[in-house]
Amino acid sequence: MKKILILFSVALMTLSCSKDESTTGPDASNRKITTKSLDPFSYPQFTSTWTGLYGDQYNFDDGNEYKDESDTYLVYQLNLGKDGSGVVGGFLIKNTDTGETMYLAHNVSIGTADVYTTSGKDIIKETYTLTLDPIYPVYGLDPTMPFAFEPGPIRRFWGWGKPYNEECGPTPGGQPGECSRLTVKTYYVLGIGVKTENIQQLNGQGDLRSPCDCPE
Repeated sequence: MKKILILFSVALMTLSCSKDESTTGPDASNRKITTKSLDPFSYPQFTSTWTGLYGDQYNFDDGNEYKDESDTYLVYQLNLGKDGSGVVGGFLIKNTDTGETMYLAHNVSIGTADVYTTSGKDIIKETYTLTLDPIYPVYGLDPTMPFAFEPGPIRRFWGWGKPYNEECGPTPGGQPGECSRLTVKTYYVLGIGVKTENIQQLNGQGDLRSPCDCPE
C-alpha cells in the first residue's frame, strides 16, 4: 500500500509540475461569475447537514461556473459566520449537465474533505485524503486555481480522470529484464487527486500494463 501511495504521489507531482510551468494564470473563457445568489433553502437535502456542522453560522458567496473537458459545474463557496466573514468552510457543487449536487466540507487542520451526496432521502458521506496529491500542501483546496479548472488530458475538475501510465519498472512476476508501465486512473475533487485505481485487463487477467524498456 505504501509503495502504491508513493508511486501515486510521484505521478501526480510529474503531472502537476508540467502543467504549472505552462500556466501563468486563470483563463477567463473557462470561468465566469454568475449574478445569482444562493438560496440555501433551494437545497433542502443539505439543510440538516449544514445545521449539524455550522448551526446558523454560515453564508454563501455568489456562484462561480467552471468547465472541464466534459462537464460544467456551478460552485458556491460557504463561509463561516452569519455574515459570511469567517474562513471558508466548504463548497456546494452542482453539475449543471447531470443535475448531480454535492456538498464538500473542507477539514483544513487534517487535510481531508467530507463529500456529502444524496441517495433517495439518505445523506451519504465519503471522506477523501487531500494530502495524497502534492499540489494540495502548496495551493490548498481552491477551485479558482488553474490546475482545477484547466485540468488538461488527465486531471479533472471532479471525478475520474483518463487512464495514464506510471513510470517504467520491473514487471511483477516477469522474466529478468522485463519491464512495463502500470496503467492507472485517478479520482479528482476540485482538481485535487484523492485516490487511484489500477486499470484491469478486459480478459480479467490482472492489471493492465504496457511493455517498456527497462531503465538503466
